[in-house]
Amino acid sequence: MHFDLTDSEGTFYVTYVLQGAVARWQDTGELYWKFVGDQWDRASNDVAAAVYFAGAPEGTKVTAGENLRGWLHNRSAIGTIDVPSGVVRAWDDLSGGDPGTVNVSMDHVPEGEFGEVRVAFPAEWLPDMDASDTARLGAILDEEAKWAEDTNARKGQARLIATIEQWVLTALAVLTAGISARAFVSYRATHRAHFDDKYFRDVPTDDHPAVLHYVETGGAGEGPDFTATLMRLSDQGVIRLEKATYLRKRLMGSPKQEEDWRLTLIPARAALVKDPIDKATLDFVFGYVAPRAQSFSDGNERPENTVLMSDFERVAAKDEDRYSNYLDLWKEAVREQVTARGP
Repeated sequence: MHFDLTDSEGTFYVTYVLQGAVARWQDTGELYWKFVGDQWDRASNDVAAAVYFAGAPEGTKVTAGENLRGWLHNRSAIGTIDVPSGVVRAWDDLSGGDPGTVNVSMDHVPEGEFGEVRVAFPAEWLPDMDASDTARLGAILDEEAKWAEDTNARKGQARLIATIEQWVLTALAVLTAGISARAFVSYRATHRAHFDDKYFRDVPTDDHPAVLHYVETGGAGEGPDFTATLMRLSDQGVIRLEKATYLRKRLMGSPKQEEDWRLTLIPARAALVKDPIDKATLDFVFGYVAPRAQSFSDGNERPENTVLMSDFERVAAKDEDRYSNYLDLWKEAVREQVTARGP
């Protein structure tokens, strides 16, 4: 189908039958419908879908989360879903947002993203379909709980990475103005790869993420590599990343409640760290930034072996030379591992 419009709006209605999207199980009906596919080569905006059930008898009482449940799926955790509770009206009198419908919306669906809705509803709403002997509702709830857990983990990690990068990049910005590029240019000139053509790797590498960043960009200490190192240590259980709420003392007035992200060292796991870059990271964060931030006495009493993300910016601003020296030690640990790795 092709249609050309210029400087105008057009509305198109597409009617189609989707086979196999609905199933009648012993204990529930199930709809699984991907209303936006991930094969589109263009982004979509203002996407909305409403699911109606022609088999829902008029007068049926619907309670969201009990006899009618709905879930919206996509990789980016975007969009909303609404399952109104109430009494179902006649099929020909239903509209989106009424009890007995499931309504989803996505303001923006990027290219390659998808949107799908899953609904569990009374099996009796499929009167013309034979029921399976298999119970399904428990499995559905378990799967959706796992989906929600994974989605929340992705959202939390994305927020955490953004926060860490913000603090680290801010701290690095304090230093970069005074750093000469001459030594770095000289280093690159004497450490050129023997093979400079393009190649493809289809086997995962065990290289440290900071090393891979250096190989890709030709530099260390640019922010993303340090952030990736912290995330690696978090995945290994060496440090714990968590949100912290505390009272910061002020010269005048009552203490002010503030929120920040906090890094906490797990000494037992830290003792097992062998990678030079990881060791340099722990020395930089907990051997230098943590005690130095404490010495500035900002009025916030923090537990031992902890660092607030805001400490990086504070220490970099107040102790610029030493901060730069410690950061150079971290960069050197990366460069040494790059050199040992070879081309």
